[in-house]
Amino acid sequence: MNYYPHHIGDFDRATRHLTRIERSVYRDLIELYYDTEQPLTLDMSALCRKIIARSNEEATAVKQTLNEFFNKTDDGWYHARCEEEIEKYHANSTQKSAAGKASAAKRALKKQQAINGRSTGVATDVEQPSNGIATNQEPVTNNHTTTTSSPALRSEDPEAAEGEQEEFTLTPAPAKPVAQKPLANCPVQKIVDLYHECMPDNPTVKVIGKDRIAKIKVRWLEAAALKCKPFGYKTTDEGLAAWRAYFEVCSDSDFLTNKTPPSASHPNFKVDFDFLISPKGFSKALENRYH
Repeated sequence: MNYYPHHIGDFDRATRHLTRIERSVYRDLIELYYDTEQPLTLDMSALCRKIIARSNEEATAVKQTLNEFFNKTDDGWYHARCEEEIEKYHANSTQKSAAGKASAAKRALKKQQAINGRSTGVATDVEQPSNGIATNQEPVTNNHTTTTSSPALRSEDPEAAEGEQEEFTLTPAPAKPVAQKPLANCPVQKIVDLYHECMPDNPTVKVIGKDRIAKIKVRWLEAAALKCKPFGYKTTDEGLAAWRAYFEVCSDSDFLTNKTPPSASHPNFKVDFDFLISPKGFSKALENRYH
């Protein structure tokens, strides 16, 4: 992330009880988290070097801050608020990118339509001289080949050319059907329904709030661009079929269906919908790391 929202009031209330060194260390830790977009390393010496915590007092502040504001996991020190902001950042960036691409495609289409219109030789009345007498006559194209592929071209029948010109009507070409794109509208509720259908014994999703919707949209767009099965889809229907296949594969795992004994370090942990669409859970489940 190049930037992140810093709410002065929230930060002040959460850290008012800390020492100046601890407040400074905490700010350095979350900025490192945003910069790397991943949990902080469990190697305390390496972590202290990264935020320039050299003295014993500073190293102690690192440990105290981590224990108070972060959750220790197998992958590193996890910070829930940072993860939420990272998800929102990528969701916003993806939406802006999609809007920019759609705008560019629209401009390119208009340009091509303008070029096609000029290439047919169709124009409004053009005054051309003929033996010194001005006449209103449509310009004649240089193409004398008879064709029926385009209704915008005049018939070049030799017999008709000797007599009165046949009247014709310009008929616009039928609009090409626009392919349904997964970026247009993420089917949030349908994805949640597929989770419930394929994994009925897992924790139920009861509330779909803004944060959860943002995370689903991020994963929906990421999965559409993947080059591995079942993902890499181009339409909403293909996307829903891919997510059904994903949840069905997850349902075959004892760990992902909470059938394995809880670990000593995480006795209350249960795999739920949020875990399956999280960056860590999604990638490892997709690679069959939990089977």
